[in-house]
Amino acid sequence: MLRRIKQGLLQNKKQKEENASLERELQELRARMHRIQQQIYSDKERRLIKPENR
Repeated sequence: MLRRIKQGLLQNKKQKEENASLERELQELRARMHRIQQQIYSDKERRLIKPENR
């Protein structure tokens, strides 16, 4: 019985570590997506401004 409890706790610990890793990866992807969206907006803004300056 004690062995099963320890095994369960170990699995919980592994699951929490995996969840934390996935959460960090998700945050990195969200940040990357945000930077890409800003770059797209910036590119569009520059294109819109350039023709007016000609």
